[in-house]
Amino acid sequence: MTRTANGSVYDETYRNYLEQLRTRKFAGKEDVLGVAVEGETVVVPYFAAPVRLTAGGLKDDAGRRANGSVYDETYRNYLEQLRTRKFAGKEDVLGVAVEGETVVVPYFAAPVRLTAGGLKDDAGRRPDFSDCVVVCRYLLMCPPFEPKQKDWSAYRDFPDAGPLTVFWSDAVEKPLARTFAGRVDALRKACDALGGVDPEMGIACDLSRRFSPLPKVPLLLVFNDAEDGFPAAASVLFEKRASTYLDAESQAILGHALSRRLIAASER
Repeated sequence: MTRTANGSVYDETYRNYLEQLRTRKFAGKEDVLGVAVEGETVVVPYFAAPVRLTAGGLKDDAGRRANGSVYDETYRNYLEQLRTRKFAGKEDVLGVAVEGETVVVPYFAAPVRLTAGGLKDDAGRRPDFSDCVVVCRYLLMCPPFEPKQKDWSAYRDFPDAGPLTVFWSDAVEKPLARTFAGRVDALRKACDALGGVDPEMGIACDLSRRFSPLPKVPLLLVFNDAEDGFPAAASVLFEKRASTYLDAESQAILGHALSRRLIAASER
């Protein structure tokens, strides 16, 4: 069964755009935009077909939101680019294994394989779309040599992170703070389940753990529980070299994947 990424960064971004659009009025802007306003609906001609902005979101002429089409097209485009790439000799730069025509990428401690038929998990199924994006971008952005900058950096400090910093706060760090407030032991167990290790950095916090979701893109979780009137807070950091391996959007997806997995592990 092919699965789709229900909670991906793309869906979250789409919901954020809709939230902003709910406060906008387009009456009087028809000529500026070349659109039509029909009551509460804005009709936008797009490739000669109307797309309607309604209270329920964007709809095509058949009243459907084109969910999977753009995702599938993006995935196919990535695969097309990867077909021309050779990864023999890049094993150490990426931390992957090359087995004939197959590239094996450790992803959250489980192998994802790039095969002639696309990405496959250990059961031979295509991973969630969001995971496919991260693995594809990781391979496509393969640098000529391994960068050395291993200092830790907040997501907001990466050059192209700006548009997604709200997503990072709302979908990555705040859910961790809410879920594990007063539950540091539960967070510790969830981290153990995902292979998190003590970074041994002497950080002044209630819990810190280092994860390796991709071989060359570790993540550092720093958690402080609520105390003395201050709410619980969680920070998820990247090494500075992460932007060599992943663009800002893929970094956001990876952080979201860690956050979701930790919360899910605590519920099992």
